[in-house]
Amino acid sequence: MDVATRQNRHILGINAQYIDGYKIIIYTLGMVELRSRHTGENLKQEILNCLDQFKIEIRQIYSSTTDNGANVIKTSKLLQISQGQVQNNPNDDSDSNDVDDDGYDEVHNTLKSTMAVVRCAAHTLQLAAYDVIKTMQTNIESCRKAVKSLRCILRGTSNVPILDNATQLY
Repeated sequence: MDVATRQNRHILGINAQYIDGYKIIIYTLGMVELRSRHTGENLKQEILNCLDQFKIEIRQIYSSTTDNGANVIKTSKLLQISQGQVQNNPNDDSDSNDVDDDGYDEVHNTLKSTMAVVRCAAHTLQLAAYDVIKTMQTNIESCRKAVKSLRCILRGTSNVPILDNATQLY
């Protein structure tokens, strides 16, 4: 799950990933427009509503991959709590007994512990790179000024240094 804001619209993206016949399948469950504050509780409710539309129960979720936003991490923790409450108070009319016994119960019970919350590695790496660039910003500006001065001095020669484009750094 991830929250994006563009042109004054706030969208919660929810994807499901599962294995079918030894293939990983990724399916977008919803791109939900958020009209309320992005609190952990509100996001949790939107996710549960989306899961309900696909008849996916919270007990079927094994992990949640999120960005590092405090509200999204809070959402995952709230979902963990909800899942723990469902697993500790199983519904008597659960349909888990209807599933053919092909090892499903053993795997499901092994993974049944509280859902894992995983922070997206790509997002974490992007934040780290951005922090490095931010700390180097003063040095980058000094280098740009030096290159501009050198370009004026060396104008007309073939050894003119190249001036970077600020948008190429990101």
